[in-house]
Amino acid sequence: MAGSQTKMGARIIRVPLMIAGLATLAVITLCWKANPAARPPGPVTALASQHQPASARVEALQSGRNSAISSNRRNRADLAAREFLALKARAEGGDAVAQRQLANRYADCIWVNLGRQRFLATYDSMARITKDPTSAKLLPQVARLVADDCAVVDGGAVIPMEAFTLWLEQAAKHGDLAAQMRLRVHRMDLPQGDALRDVVEQVMASGDPAAMFVLGDVVSATKSDQGLGRYADVAQGSVAGYAWYIAACRQGLDCGPQSRIMYGTCLASGTCASTDYETFVRQHLFAGEQAALLDEKVAEITKLLNERQ
Repeated sequence: MAGSQTKMGARIIRVPLMIAGLATLAVITLCWKANPAARPPGPVTALASQHQPASARVEALQSGRNSAISSNRRNRADLAAREFLALKARAEGGDAVAQRQLANRYADCIWVNLGRQRFLATYDSMARITKDPTSAKLLPQVARLVADDCAVVDGGAVIPMEAFTLWLEQAAKHGDLAAQMRLRVHRMDLPQGDALRDVVEQVMASGDPAAMFVLGDVVSATKSDQGLGRYADVAQGSVAGYAWYIAACRQGLDCGPQSRIMYGTCLASGTCASTDYETFVRQHLFAGEQAALLDEKVAEITKLLNERQ
């Protein structure tokens, strides 16, 4: 989930999943507990239902299930809409972090809101040719979760690219370090040499995991260690970039199964069975000597961060 921007944020995204099957089961279970109409019949109603044709009983049960699921979807949509409006209000009030988060929401939903059904159909098609059965099951589920989240972003309206760039510029202007770096990545205006060394210093001093993750994008695109000084081993090349992604996750960035990063990884890579981003990287991207090199760089970054504390 990092690197150049794609449909869902950071790259393979570099990307930047949800165990959507388990989450969906939990949601439906909670709905049934909260909705008496969706529960199996109790002793009295069961006795009465015995006099109904089997087809009628099945239809009634299915109707109850559908009612519970529909009710839950409406409740989830209402909550998501309120959360989006609250985020937008904070951004309009000048909160730099909210401005960056709003820019990210717009970026995530630009392609989705151009055509929800086409977006969903794309991932239904991908699921049919995916060899891993878990990913095949989760891929369309994650796509639908993302589409539902995007449906509340400006009411599901088509989003101009300017909505992303303008809010990112505002966040950068108001001092958000992650936004400042992401804006440079977006413009392909990447720091090099001494300037990159200064950026690494800034990120480590800030302790901001969001900035660390975007630093992974910057580092991945850096091919020379000239001028990097003591950061030469962790400030250039794709392996170092992934090490910064992992460091960001370990420092508190949400990289878990229901995170924006893992949704993006699932949709961008078609691989949806990992429980968090570090697990995804280690299971699918690095092996053998490369895995050992990744470990070395993660350890070096951890050491540098600890020196700052």
